[in-house]
Amino acid sequence: MKLKTFTTFCVLAYGVMGFAQDLYVGTTDGNNIFFGQVNLSTCTFCSEMQVPLTVFPTGVVSLIALPGPGGLVAGIDGGGAVLVFDPPNTVPLATINAPSNVIFQGAELAPDGTVLITAIEPVASGIEICIYRFNPVGNALSEVGCFPMNTWTLGDIYFWNGQLYAFAFDLQNGGEPTLINITLGPVLSASVVQVFPSFFCGGNTTSIASGPNAGIYGTNLASGCSGVTIVESDPNGNPGGTSCSLSTLGILGISAVPPGFPSSSCNSCTTNAGTITTNANSLCTNALLQITQTGSTLDANDITQYLVSTNLSNLSGSAVLTSNSPSIAFASPLVVNTTYYVSAFTGNNVSNSVDFDDPCLDSTNAVAVIWRPLPSVVLSVVGGNSNLCAGQCRTITASFTGTSPFTLTYNTSFGGPFTQTFSGNTGTFQVCAPANATPGLLNVQATQLVDFRCTCE
Repeated sequence: MKLKTFTTFCVLAYGVMGFAQDLYVGTTDGNNIFFGQVNLSTCTFCSEMQVPLTVFPTGVVSLIALPGPGGLVAGIDGGGAVLVFDPPNTVPLATINAPSNVIFQGAELAPDGTVLITAIEPVASGIEICIYRFNPVGNALSEVGCFPMNTWTLGDIYFWNGQLYAFAFDLQNGGEPTLINITLGPVLSASVVQVFPSFFCGGNTTSIASGPNAGIYGTNLASGCSGVTIVESDPNGNPGGTSCSLSTLGILGISAVPPGFPSSSCNSCTTNAGTITTNANSLCTNALLQITQTGSTLDANDITQYLVSTNLSNLSGSAVLTSNSPSIAFASPLVVNTTYYVSAFTGNNVSNSVDFDDPCLDSTNAVAVIWRPLPSVVLSVVGGNSNLCAGQCRTITASFTGTSPFTLTYNTSFGGPFTQTFSGNTGTFQVCAPANATPGLLNVQATQLVDFRCTCE
C-alpha cells in the first residue's frame, strides 16, 4: 500500500516543450488544498485555487493537470473517485466514481492523454492491486487490469521514455521496496528495475519528458521523509543532492504540466517558441532542411536556435547539430538513414547562443527528419575492351548504389544525352559507333542519376 507523506517531495531530475516545464502541485495547510504550479527553475509555488479538504471525502491522493488549453485538473480521491476541476472554479465539473470499495492510490498522465490510476480492489479471497484508466474525453473510467494476488503493492506510477514504472513492494520477497517496469493488460506484469535496501517514502511521482527540466519527480527514496525538498536522482531512483527547498506546505499531489496547458498565473514569461514545420521528413544530402516557425514570441534579449537531436525525450541534451538559421545543410556529424528530431528553442541570448538555464526557456514541437544518401553509379565495359571501330557495339555494365529504380542520363563519344531506367542495382546497355566513326577509345560519362529518393548531378 502507498505510504502517504504530506511533508516531502523530491526530484529525480536529470538531462534537459513549451511552458510545460513546471509541476502542477496540490499542497495543504491542514485545512485547505491549494492548486497551483511550481516553477522548478526558481523553486516557487504559485497558488491558483484553494478548496477545503472536505471536497475530497476520503482525501486527495493525486492531482493531474490534463492536456489541452482548457486548464482542467483531475483530482483523485482515495475513495475511488475522479473529480474534474476548471480552476479557479472550486466546484467540480464532474465526479466519476469507481465501483464500490475500490481504493485509489496514485495517478499519472499517460502519453495518450488518459490518466492511469493505481487501485486496491476487493475480491472474494482478499484484495487485488489494479490499474484504472480515466479518459477525460467523455469522463470514462474503466479497469485496465490487475496483478496476480500477493505479488505487488504499488506506490505511485510514472512514465519515462514511454515506459510505465512504479515504486512498489514485492510481496513475494518479504515486501522489499522495489522499482518496477509495468506491462499493461488484463493481467498486469512487472519486471524489476532496482531493489532498495532501506525504507522509502511512497509519495506522489511524475515526470517531465523533455526540455530543460526533464526528469522524474517523486518522493525521496531515503529514510527520514521530512521537509518539502527537491532532490536530484537518477532514473533508477538513486537520490543525489538537494536542489532547493519549497516551504512547509504539505504535498498532496504532483503532475507535470502538459504541453498546451495554460501557463502559471504567476509566470511573467513572454517567451514562446511556437511551433515548427519542415519542408520534408526525408531529404537528400544535397538538399537544405527548411524550418518554418509560427506563433513565436521573443522578449528583448531572446534568440532562437534550431536543434537536430537524436533523443525525442531529451532534445537539448542529445543535440548533435545546432543552427541559428532555419536552413540546415547536411554536414558532419549527421549520418544518412538515421532518424533525427528537429526542434527550435527560444531563450536568453548568451554569446549568440540560447541560454538553456533561462527560466523562461521555451521549445517547440519536434519533427522527425531523415537524410538520404545520393545515388552513385560505376560504369564498366563488358570484357574490358574499350576500343571501338566504326559500326561496332560495346555492352556497358552499370552498377548502382541507392534505392531502385534508377534513371541514368549519360553522354558517349558519339553524342547524347541518352536516358535509360534500371529496375535493379545492376543493369546493362549498349553503345554503338556510327558507320563513319573514327576508331578509338569509347568514352561514356554519366551526367545525372536519379534513384527512388534523390538526384545526383
